[in-house]
Amino acid sequence: MSKVIFFGLPADGHTNPTLAVVKELVDRGEEVIYYSFDFLREKIEKTGAIYRSYNLDLSILTRANNANFTFLYRTLMQVNKLILNKLLPEISKEKPDYIIHDSLCSWGKYIAEILGIPAISSITVFAFSKESSSVSFKVLFKILVIGFKDLLTGIIIEKMISSRYKIKTKGFSDAFMSLEKMNIIYTSKDFQPGGEFFDASFKFVGPSINNRDEKNNVLIPEANKKPLVYISLGTIANHNPGFFEKCFVAFGQMDLLIILSVGDLNIIKSLHDVPDNFIVREYVPQLEILTKAAIFITHGGMNSVHESLYNSVPMIVVPQHDEQAMVAERVDKTGAGIYLKTVTPDTLRASVLEVLNNNSFKTNCGKLSESMKLAGGYKKAVDEIFAFKLT
Repeated sequence: MSKVIFFGLPADGHTNPTLAVVKELVDRGEEVIYYSFDFLREKIEKTGAIYRSYNLDLSILTRANNANFTFLYRTLMQVNKLILNKLLPEISKEKPDYIIHDSLCSWGKYIAEILGIPAISSITVFAFSKESSSVSFKVLFKILVIGFKDLLTGIIIEKMISSRYKIKTKGFSDAFMSLEKMNIIYTSKDFQPGGEFFDASFKFVGPSINNRDEKNNVLIPEANKKPLVYISLGTIANHNPGFFEKCFVAFGQMDLLIILSVGDLNIIKSLHDVPDNFIVREYVPQLEILTKAAIFITHGGMNSVHESLYNSVPMIVVPQHDEQAMVAERVDKTGAGIYLKTVTPDTLRASVLEVLNNNSFKTNCGKLSESMKLAGGYKKAVDEIFAFKLT
């Protein structure tokens, strides 16, 4: 049995893909200590891992969730400084056999390098390279110009870390994609932009789709034969009653059954004149709904997109921030859905009609679904981790 330290982030989207992998590690005899945040403690402990809090005020990470990349870079460097000061002696005392860290947790990479411990990067977003992501790098360049002050602050902190701990850092790219000799990516090579450009150190294992313990609070009429459209903006950026009102106008008179998840009971109370063909809930069992949906209107979070593709459900993507816009571009480019850049009742209605009347969207989703199932999932990920241990 080996001891594993896992470093995570305060985000469901960066945690959920890892849970099945962590459970499989525990089931195969590994001792996993998972550093994370209290609101994620229950789901982490359900895997059998040992939950451990960072025991630091890292609220700046939560505030940076939907910020631009330069602000996030500065924030990550500030967090690196705090965590290295606090946790380095603690991790040294634990004597882990190896470390797994989220690709945004560069402190995991730095701790591994300082202590001479093997490390694996867990990539819950797209992996990046110059060859595979030219469009995204253009977007990043624009953001760099806008956020020069944050960039400069981040660079100063990073150089201080490099000097103090005698380690090599790789600047902006290291903060957002802390790569190791082995990197686990929770998508398929076919969905990854420029998948052909990545070498054998990148293990594309596909999404870890496993049944969640979700209460079914949605009663779909048994006689329903209308196309089911599922709408959700996820768990973070879902406070958007204006968008939901546009959906009412767009679809209220259409021959569709709409299931709308708004994420907050207060939002439900604020909505007026809900059309008869809408079922509105605070939360819904997403995996179950997707097995019955014809279309998913989504914010473009990686978890939601993968769950939709896994079930061969075409999407209309309405991104809420830059990272989701990159996912939306990929959904659009692979023909698995539509990236809706201008959101009005008319564009929403037209997009739904286009997807319903064009079978190519469903066909393309089916191809990507097959590629993700063939990738192997969490069992393949753990097979790769164990093989890495032996090298």
